[in-house]
Amino acid sequence: MTRDLTEIYLDIRTRIMETPCPDLKLQEFKLHFRNDMDSERRYDRITNLMSLIRILEKRDVLRPDSLDPFNYLAEQLQRKDIIRFINNPDDERPVLVQPLTSNIGHYNENGSTTTSRVLPQIDPDPERRVYDLICADIGKKWKDFARALKIPEGFIDELEDKHRHRIPEMTREVIVYHRQSCDPRYWRVELCQGLIKARRSDLSLSVEKVFAMHGLS
Repeated sequence: MTRDLTEIYLDIRTRIMETPCPDLKLQEFKLHFRNDMDSERRYDRITNLMSLIRILEKRDVLRPDSLDPFNYLAEQLQRKDIIRFINNPDDERPVLVQPLTSNIGHYNENGSTTTSRVLPQIDPDPERRVYDLICADIGKKWKDFARALKIPEGFIDELEDKHRHRIPEMTREVIVYHRQSCDPRYWRVELCQGLIKARRSDLSLSVEKVFAMHGLS
């Protein structure tokens, strides 16, 4: 039996809201959807996935006949089960809430938490942690950062076209390209220097602290 669009939408909505979301990931989501919001006041009021989804609904970005934002959120939250459900909502197999690898929590067979964290779990991988940190916090300085890492202007323009000016996605491509193209002995140093040249010395210091914690300074 084919399910009603509204019923499917509400089911997906609930599953997304129940998924643990670290603060850095939430900041990335806020930046991703920033252009879809009509005021800084609303932007600042987003403190969790529930408030983000409600604002996207008010802006008519999220609705039963427009599930692309849910696809994006599910992919970023590593909820492959939700992506499968979006593509095949008539599949009645039970779906359990899957915790992020960077979150700690025990889930019973009904999908509810028996224990959970109040504070977000810190990603143990220093590179992933640095990537998330820069993408979430670089802001309007991302172009200066890209130029400091010697990314050609033509590629910067292409990134803006491809990602619709969404800063986290553009910045992540810049970092990944730099990591792959740079001498492994110097990429961390050049990454921090790039942040300094982009006038984000504060962010460079945060990155250096992460590396130092793992003996990579």
